[in-house]
Amino acid sequence: MTEEGLRRVEGGLAITLPQEYWELMRSRGAELKETNAELGGRLGAFIESSANDLLILNCRERRADAAMAKAMPKWWKQFLMFGTDGRGGYCCVRLDGASGVWRISADGAAPKKQFDSLSDYVDHALQAARKG
Repeated sequence: MTEEGLRRVEGGLAITLPQEYWELMRSRGAELKETNAELGGRLGAFIESSANDLLILNCRERRADAAMAKAMPKWWKQFLMFGTDGRGGYCCVRLDGASGVWRISADGAAPKKQFDSLSDYVDHALQAARKG
């Protein structure tokens, strides 16, 4: 994702993206977009690489009638969703700058740290998407 795209996300969601997210998208955003295209969109299930898709995901789950908004009101004040985990949960980064990837879901479970860094998660997602 470009810096312009990152700024669009910040403005569209009225948040400040964590530094870890900025750095990863600036350094690997083009790679993620290219790989997603090569894999027929399979990587997009794990990590959204376009500003539009990221905005759509987060705005959809902020709606009052969304299951996530009902289960964890105002989740968007703590997290940015950037993908799904394939089990009904969402992969997120924390907006307070704490590193890592967190899982939140509408099943009532508490947020749980899944990966120590966003980079580790992206490497995992790339492997999983390539396996199909």
